[in-house]
Amino acid sequence: MEVLPSLFTILVVVLLGLLSRKTGIFKEEHAKTLSSFVYYFGLPALFFTKLSALDIFSLDIQRVLGTLPLAA
Repeated sequence: MEVLPSLFTILVVVLLGLLSRKTGIFKEEHAKTLSSFVYYFGLPALFFTKLSALDIFSLDIQRVLGTLPLAA
């Protein structure tokens, strides 16, 4: 259940973005810049912090191996 706090954080950021747009804090022309910042900096930083706190030895090896692509 490590995913739920991350999804909640992303949902809060999206809702704050919608709220700021509706209230006029950010204009339409700022949306691309803010979206680029979130996509290239915010989300990778969130994922990096979550992965750095992960205990590697608690992973199920069958699930990890199941995500690898098969050799063609």
